[in-house]
Amino acid sequence: MMDLRELLLRESEQVEWKENVADINDVVRTLVAFTNDLPNLGGGRVVCGAKECKDAYGFPSVTLTGLTAARLEVRGQVVARCQANVSPSIAPSVEELPTDDPARRVLVFTAVATGRAHSFRDGEKTAHWVRIDYQTKEARNGVLLRLLASRGEHVPWDRRLNSDATVDDLDLLALRDTLVKMGVWDPARAIDHWLDPAVNISTFMPPLCGREPLTGVIRPRNFAVLLFGRAPQRFIPGASSSFSLYPGVDQAEPTSERALLDGTILHQARQLIDRLNVEAVSVTDKSSGGAENLVKYPVRALQEAVINALVHRDYTTPDPVRVVAYADRVDIWSPGGLDPRVDREAFLRGDVRPVWRNQALAWVFIKLQLAQSEGQGLPTIQASLKNEGSPPARFEATDDSVACVLPAHPRHARVRELLRVEEDVVHGRIAQALTTLETLLADDPYNFRTVSLLAEVSRSIRDTAPVLRFLTRHRDGLSRLPAAAQLALADALLTAQTRPQSVERDLARELLLYARHAHKDLVDLRRYVINLLVLQEVQAALEALQDALREHPAWGDDPALLQLRGRAWLQRAKQAGETLRTQGLPGRIRESARRAFREDADAAERDLRAALNHGATGVILEHAEADLHFLHRLRQKVR
Repeated sequence: MMDLRELLLRESEQVEWKENVADINDVVRTLVAFTNDLPNLGGGRVVCGAKECKDAYGFPSVTLTGLTAARLEVRGQVVARCQANVSPSIAPSVEELPTDDPARRVLVFTAVATGRAHSFRDGEKTAHWVRIDYQTKEARNGVLLRLLASRGEHVPWDRRLNSDATVDDLDLLALRDTLVKMGVWDPARAIDHWLDPAVNISTFMPPLCGREPLTGVIRPRNFAVLLFGRAPQRFIPGASSSFSLYPGVDQAEPTSERALLDGTILHQARQLIDRLNVEAVSVTDKSSGGAENLVKYPVRALQEAVINALVHRDYTTPDPVRVVAYADRVDIWSPGGLDPRVDREAFLRGDVRPVWRNQALAWVFIKLQLAQSEGQGLPTIQASLKNEGSPPARFEATDDSVACVLPAHPRHARVRELLRVEEDVVHGRIAQALTTLETLLADDPYNFRTVSLLAEVSRSIRDTAPVLRFLTRHRDGLSRLPAAAQLALADALLTAQTRPQSVERDLARELLLYARHAHKDLVDLRRYVINLLVLQEVQAALEALQDALREHPAWGDDPALLQLRGRAWLQRAKQAGETLRTQGLPGRIRESARRAFREDADAAERDLRAALNHGATGVILEHAEADLHFLHRLRQKVR
């Protein structure tokens, strides 16, 4: 026979105590919640006729009040409703236990988890119920999705067919342009090939379209409508964004700009980022791929925050993504609560494990290099702000929305001086530009933007003297600089002159030693490896790439990293080839060098061709093709 007092002490999380049974449906709802077993505990019990309380010392206790014979009829009523009103029906076991009063009994209903998602019909309302924090609650929104997904009864929203749209509602030109940018377009195939329900763009996403089971009509999936729809808002009302600009720190003053954006979410993303870039004062930073690094707001932080809001939002709600720029911050508001798999406290800290709410959307944005790799969005935002010396982003989450607040740099007024420096350089006033920079650095020698601009000026005039003066004055504090600034200084030392002197090479090595852990950012990693290759530190470059790819496997498809690794192997092959041309080399050494050349050359070709196959464009494409041409000539020489 069950010991209720022992049950209280051992399994209180799986027990609901009811002194009286005034509401039969309340008991059934709780049994359904235990059967749904969201916490994965195996089920639970409802004890009727027992009151949970505390003893004289404050420890859990139970009083067995019991039910009269007349009230024991609830047994049959509960079981009947579990069969008639629950879908799929459940059959809880029932045990009747005696109390100290022979006229009263305790009923114990036991519900075992079934691995199914059960709903309960109460009058005209049907709902799913779960246990959260020792309470029975209706499963709504994300909690319901989590329950259904865990039971295999829920297809992720972005992968579902849109029952109102047809393939005629897709913009095939937009689809083709995107496929070209992603590096998967095959001109030998008609565009209709990609609409075939059996064809998918990648193993990481389902086909763009699917066949409706009953009618056989081919319909696009929700993610395809969002990415390539002619008018996505016709089929997904919430697929829009708004941008507002306020001159003050709140909405007390009228907006100076307000816009509601529609079209595909790719179009909306670019529109939002462009508007924020115009709002933010900026200086040129060629070190981040030709983009602008904003001083008031880092461009990468803005981009990641906007993309996160568009990709990871809940599109079942009709509300738009809202971006509001104030004088001192940017608020980015995304409708829908957190994905149930995300730990709220970790999210508020900006430290969450990778979770994709709309996986197909996320994959496309990453492939287009509009977003960082999986799980890198929030860390990238915080790292970008830290590099600029800005306060960290603040994250907020409710049941209905998620928000990211990006603070403006507290010293963004300094931008005007940096802009004047850039203008001086453009107009040939180099001495004046350097004087201003050195004055700013005397006041704040570890400001990322100022140090980076000094390095940029040195590179533009092909003179390392300004950087050497800075390093001489602040040699002891170089470790305090962000990795991106250390890499910018190393760039200047190694590229400002055709042949860096030994002092410049030694200082560059020291800076790279400080920046050796710059593996959380793709741009910094590329610059780090490039500098190592300039220094002929080929093995160190290969090891850095290997370490980074071990930590971030998704970077393995990045064309720039593949090209750099191919170049590193190419340099190793070149070294082995030079050894082979040495006169009087012993036969054993010559054979080892020939084998090393062959292996390194094969590895170089493999990575360089992979860079081309993964969509290398622009300078990366030119470098990969040039390296392959050099490899071909090198092989001919070594034969």
